[in-house]
Amino acid sequence: MVFYAKVTYDRAGERYVQFNFVEHGVEKSTVMPLAVATARDDSIKAFAKIGIMVYNGQDNAFRTYLKVTIAEAKKEPVRIMPTNLGWQDDDSFAFNGRMYTTTGDYDVPMHGFDNINETIGTRGTLDGWRLVIAGIMRLQRWDIVTMTAISFGAPLMRFTGLNGLTFHLCGNDSGKGKTLCQRLASSVWGIPDKFRTTPNTSPVAMVNRLGMLGSLPLMVDEITHKGRAEAEWFPEFLSQMSDGRGKDRMESQTNTERRNTTTWATMALMTSNKHMLDYLTAERNHGSEGEVRRLVEIVFDKELNIDPLTKSLLFDTLPENYGVAGEAYARWLAANPEVARQVTKATYTEVFEKFGATGDERFWIAGCACILAGIRLASKHAANVIDIPYGKVAAYLYEVIKHMRLETGRMKRSALDVLNEFTKRNFGKLVTVNDKIARISGIEVAETLDRRDLCGRVERNANDGLVDYYIEEKEIKAFCSSLSYGYAEFKRDLTAEKTLFRSGIHKNLLHGTKGPVMSVKCLHVRQDVAKVVDLFGEKVA
Repeated sequence: MVFYAKVTYDRAGERYVQFNFVEHGVEKSTVMPLAVATARDDSIKAFAKIGIMVYNGQDNAFRTYLKVTIAEAKKEPVRIMPTNLGWQDDDSFAFNGRMYTTTGDYDVPMHGFDNINETIGTRGTLDGWRLVIAGIMRLQRWDIVTMTAISFGAPLMRFTGLNGLTFHLCGNDSGKGKTLCQRLASSVWGIPDKFRTTPNTSPVAMVNRLGMLGSLPLMVDEITHKGRAEAEWFPEFLSQMSDGRGKDRMESQTNTERRNTTTWATMALMTSNKHMLDYLTAERNHGSEGEVRRLVEIVFDKELNIDPLTKSLLFDTLPENYGVAGEAYARWLAANPEVARQVTKATYTEVFEKFGATGDERFWIAGCACILAGIRLASKHAANVIDIPYGKVAAYLYEVIKHMRLETGRMKRSALDVLNEFTKRNFGKLVTVNDKIARISGIEVAETLDRRDLCGRVERNANDGLVDYYIEEKEIKAFCSSLSYGYAEFKRDLTAEKTLFRSGIHKNLLHGTKGPVMSVKCLHVRQDVAKVVDLFGEKVA
């Protein structure tokens, strides 16, 4: 079998070589690391995998030929092999085995992208794909259209200065359009039912996929089971998604850090039946505002009501027309990177102002701005991929952000919220004193009480209408830490809420009882009876 080295590549500092060969009259190519191609035994094994055999006694001749043909290939300029799809450092754009630049495009191998390469590609025509999206717009389903437009907005995240945002579509019932959004958004760049990752993908594999996608959106359908079984992976993913970078790792044979090429600037679209926002704002003990600010959750509960024509477009036309929109969009972006940058920045400024945003909403605004800028750049005025009504999508996104603001506002904890939560969880460990009688959970403290795990004391003074609350300081510190609420911030917020307190004072929690002396360092909070929530078994307000 005839083969020869054609060109060499550089990928993050490692050299690769492309070999062309003819098999059964068809010219093919393969790419392998230069270190493998020149190794004594590894090269023979690598060529055997593609059907090129080296017989006994021909080893030396084979290696000599390899050196000669590689030397010829190295006379040509070294090309860059991308480590990810989408934008490259020089503003070129990699997609579907081709590199798009300001001057044209050329073939480029994507070594190690076997799984992704099976999910992307082009088929059919752009007009055929447009018919499908037009069918959804005819139904006035701007929620679905907006989620589809994430695929146009994801590559623009690079120009916002941020690295990622996650959209999560949820709903108790199936058949509301969540998976349809995935299919339509996937069809921009690849095969509608394959571009998205499977729900049982491990968190490590998901981050690795993000690094390979680079600027293309990550699609994950039906994370319901994963969310129920190990819900903590989701807030961890939200944080890592916005970081735009995978974990740093060490080289296996040397005491040096491996070069981290797992980076991205894009958006993720996930779906499930579980309301992950409820978990973040209620079920989770730790404070989750940082994660919530990196998430946009949308409830899909509206009946789909697809007519026969639209159903035919979705299940007959769409599988035959995909990837062509992404190809046309990628070509235009690579030819006009500065225009894309300026439009995205201008749209971000516009959305920030019109949505009345604040600095802590920057991830939400970046996601919305990218979607809207993507609609502008995909229109007939730029890439000429498809015209989507900008105003309809902008109005829908504004309502989405209003909902996120409402949910985020509900999850904010005040210092008194923390104090009340501590009291509820530790009710059986508090000594309450009313009318000079000390009780724990309504039971009078007995003389035999000597080992009870107490953490506080509440004294009500009927004369001045005040309640004195003594909490062992190490206990309240630990509790604040468990909620990711700093103790220093807790005391600061008590002051802001005009609550009188002293810290570091010593108090005998069993004073006035026949129990042992339990003098501990406490936080002393004094509150008006009228402001105290009834947590101690008596109506005090």
